[in-house]
Amino acid sequence: MDAALTWYQGSVLASAVGNSPTITAMLSALHALGFTFIMGGALFANLGKLGVLFPSRPVQEVAGPGSRLIALGLVLSLPTGLLLFGPRALNTAHNPTFQLMKRTSIPLAVKRLSTFSTTNCACSNQSTQHCSTWLRELLAGPTLLI
Repeated sequence: MDAALTWYQGSVLASAVGNSPTITAMLSALHALGFTFIMGGALFANLGKLGVLFPSRPVQEVAGPGSRLIALGLVLSLPTGLLLFGPRALNTAHNPTFQLMKRTSIPLAVKRLSTFSTTNCACSNQSTQHCSTWLRELLAGPTLLI
């Protein structure tokens, strides 16, 4: 594992990120924006699912955009996080706080997407076939957020 981390830390890509404050700042901003999308989407989806937000509307109609926002946040946060990780890969990988955060936050975000989509299909009496296509719809959905 340390050999792979050393290789990644010494790569041209990791060096470019580490040696450029501008690239690091842009990646950090996108990474923070992705995290904000994940947290905001989870809040919006959960409040919609609980009926707190727009209680007269169907659950999927209210919470669906929240799930798409979570997906968009993951699409932003994962690659930017990997790029920001590169210049300090060895030190960061051995940091217990980093390990705890990444081992919990990423799986929870992915689980939130899959659990919400499956639950919504059951709540709205949609077909099982429709439930299996949630990821395709989710990834096609960020254009609906605008």
